[in-house]
Amino acid sequence: MIMLPMPLPYLLLSALIVSACAPAETNDERPANSVSGMESMYPADCRNLSIRDAERCVEERFWPAFQEEFATRMATFDLLTGVLEDHNGPQAARLYLLRATINAALFMENDVLDLIEFMGQDLRTAAAYVPNRDFITGWRVLSDMIDAYLRAEDERFELLKEEAISLLEQDPKYNSIVLLTLVALPKSTGVPQIVMDAVAENYTNSECDGRTLCTENTWKVPYNLPGTELFIADGYARMGNRQGAFKHLNRATLAPGFAAWPQRAVVQDAIADMDDFMAPYKELGDDENAFEQSIGMGPIGCRMCHGLAP
Repeated sequence: MIMLPMPLPYLLLSALIVSACAPAETNDERPANSVSGMESMYPADCRNLSIRDAERCVEERFWPAFQEEFATRMATFDLLTGVLEDHNGPQAARLYLLRATINAALFMENDVLDLIEFMGQDLRTAAAYVPNRDFITGWRVLSDMIDAYLRAEDERFELLKEEAISLLEQDPKYNSIVLLTLVALPKSTGVPQIVMDAVAENYTNSECDGRTLCTENTWKVPYNLPGTELFIADGYARMGNRQGAFKHLNRATLAPGFAAWPQRAVVQDAIADMDDFMAPYKELGDDENAFEQSIGMGPIGCRMCHGLAP
């Protein structure tokens, strides 16, 4: 496997951030006071509470920070660190996942670089505590595959590739999106082609409603539909498939929520100048990765689907 001439530690950080800004699983109801400006019934530090109340307290603060009050993300990371001093073990798996997620947002979108060491540790801890949870398993496989690639651990990489293929076979619609960031791996690995084939079968050629994904926007992922269409379009651009990219960019404009989507200009600009949208990937060889070019690994990697503010 051919590596970019960049320091391995930096690349490893890039590998880890990919795994966290996913549609984070919670119960379907928004925490009662998770809207900006609402007063909480819990202590400000969420400490000395039962695990159930601690999780509710954290969720009230996490979602505004993650989705729109971006300047409060560092305080939210510190809050989670404190709460994790009170709680550990399988019951704290969600708290570890939330800290990994806010850490990814800090790294990609707030330029906070000195806390990223917690990222992989938190993600793998959460995965170890709930090994049969599909959501966490998919993101663990994604992160580990990129890590194995960056370390040039070919045997480990091939084992993880088989695990990814197995996930795609088990639930191709869900896992093709979970694993979509793997299109940033070199084409010579065969992984981008495998993932995009699954996307093509389950989304591009799907007849769900003829125009957008067979899912919905939720309060946790308010722009899931247009954001995922952009994510898929970027995957097609990485593969040099202009027609596929254009199709999903247009589907993004038809998706519910597009008119209010803070990132809609990204799609509008891409449709207006497809050459520019395709250009970042054009000169990459089959043995080169696309980590620096990928939208999903860039400065709107989280807010593309989750963000309520630009």
